Amino acid sequence: MTKHADFSLSTLLKDTWYFFTTHFIGLCAVLLPLLIPLNLISMAAGFYSNDEAQILWPALLLELFAFPLYQGALIFFLAAVIKDEHQNVGQYYKQSMKFWLPLLVLYLLMGLAIMGGCMLLILPGLIVAARVAFAEFYCLLHEEAPLDAFKSSWEQSREYQWKILGGLLVIALAIIIPFAVLERLVAAVGLNGTVYTFISNLLASIISACTTIFCFRVFTLHLDAQSSSGGEEVPAQGDALNE
Repeated sequence: MTKHADFSLSTLLKDTWYFFTTHFIGLCAVLLPLLIPLNLISMAAGFYSNDEAQILWPALLLELFAFPLYQGALIFFLAAVIKDEHQNVGQYYKQSMKFWLPLLVLYLLMGLAIMGGCMLLILPGLIVAARVAFAEFYCLLHEEAPLDAFKSSWEQSREYQWKILGGLLVIALAIIIPFAVLERLVAAVGLNGTVYTFISNLLASIISACTTIFCFRVFTLHLDAQSSSGGEEVPAQGDALNE
């Protein structure tokens, strides 16, 4: 374990990709139990109805209900891996269920704050997104109330906001561009059907977990730095993400 954590963007992104590829099977095991039925329901609704508004609102409500569950399970999985305390998938969801309401409230707060920032200009909204990136970790792993977790993230992420924003943008582009190119290629040869859409949506959702892994990497390094500087006592765990 190094004494001084490397907060360079390139290292953070390398650590994120290393963790994602190393634990890909585990990530799929955690995420797919909800992502598969969610995508099937969404596709079935689109197949039986041509009214986009009629499909959109039920789909949004279903996602609003499910997202705190599988996102919470993902975070508990990340925490368990770096502590080398692996559990079965059901345990991660059981833990997540206990925090479903606080996490839902937190995501609504975060969404409103980001939307408020975007109403000013795009950049303020992106900065807000970076500043609240730690909030879900404080809510789940430190058991803070939604508003307290929001405040903690806002305060503790200040010095990392540009690194977080840069990382999130790089990951977003790394997901969007290849899938956009692939979709054009698939459409050109006439293979863009239901099966392709289903598989590509699942794969994009799983790869999107890199955003959570990236933010969690920054968060754990921050806790390590805090601990080594004599601040709040927290377990040193950041290096486990790149082992």
